Amino acid sequence: PAAVEFDVRLSGGKVLTIRHMDLLFPPIKIAGAGTVHLSGDMDFTADVSSGTLSVKKLPAGIVLGPIKAGTLDAALHVEGQMKERSSWRLSGLMRFDRGAIEVEGLNEPIRDAFVTLRFDQDDIQIQRMAFHLGDGDLRVSGPITHWAEAPKARLVVESSQLDVAAFVPSHRGSSAPH
Repeated sequence: PAAVEFDVRLSGGKVLTIRHMDLLFPPIKIAGAGTVHLSGDMDFTADVSSGTLSVKKLPAGIVLGPIKAGTLDAALHVEGQMKERSSWRLSGLMRFDRGAIEVEGLNEPIRDAFVTLRFDQDDIQIQRMAFHLGDGDLRVSGPITHWAEAPKARLVVESSQLDVAAFVPSHRGSSAPH
């Protein structure tokens, strides 16, 4: 069964301190802590971490789009003004490892997917992204600036062997002649 556990304090009627808040949906546990100022611009800070989550062990009904296997891990800090999304600043690390992704239209799944993202305010650093598709491999690294509003990327893309045919959309399920 799912549960929410928390320890919260209200100071002077104006500052809500969340000493810990756990969202439990076995085997998922998302842990957090933070503060919210309940007046003015409603400034807040929050720390959230997931621990290592196995995609294959997610409870029935929870799906991550085309991601079929792998592990996820995140530790993030966010701060800003509650009512003003553009003021939010995110920092921390997200990691996806040993992934299998079934992209609609591709003949084969993406396998051995790995990505580490470092968030720093309005920028994301792709420290390492790698995967195999068909007989090829692809590695990507580099920054994405202004990711929340107007993303701009400067990426290095490398491959020791690129299987171009694996990127050509398949016509599975199509009744059109081939």
